[in-house]
Amino acid sequence: MRITCTTPQAAAQVLAILYAAQLQPVRDFEIHPVLSTTPPITFTMLGSLPAEQAAKIRTVADTEIVK
Repeated sequence: MRITCTTPQAAAQVLAILYAAQLQPVRDFEIHPVLSTTPPITFTMLGSLPAEQAAKIRTVADTEIVK
């Protein structure tokens, strides 16, 4: 699953949702580009994303989830 954010603000919200679910970079997801605020910012899930977090991420503006 890939989450694409077209603004840095959207990426920050997605990252907060992932951290709140106790998901960690490298172990559970990758961020591309690393250490950049230039959109698009992509999160690639390395495992399955819990349904509750997927629902929260779908509500974030400027964000798209692709399976």
